[in-house]
Amino acid sequence: MKHPIELIIWRDIASHKAANWSESPLSGGTWVMYTAGWVTDETEREVTVHSTLGDPSREPTFAHDTVIPKGCIEKRMTLRKHLPKFEVSK
Repeated sequence: MKHPIELIIWRDIASHKAANWSESPLSGGTWVMYTAGWVTDETEREVTVHSTLGDPSREPTFAHDTVIPKGCIEKRMTLRKHLPKFEVSK
């Protein structure tokens, strides 16, 4: 199973009253976001990244997804090309 681990730097929309993102109102513009995780799907328009991996000694399951429009991506860096092989102690 091949799912590269990437760091994706991208721009997200911003709101003038961004509760939970900022204590103060924003002056406009966009936010620079840094998302790292397993790239589990990629289409012509978007990239899906998951930040959580279930027990890899079984069929891996992914959770906590972020879908990033490719038009918002400023930079992509591959941190690891595939899942590492390791055993989970029981």
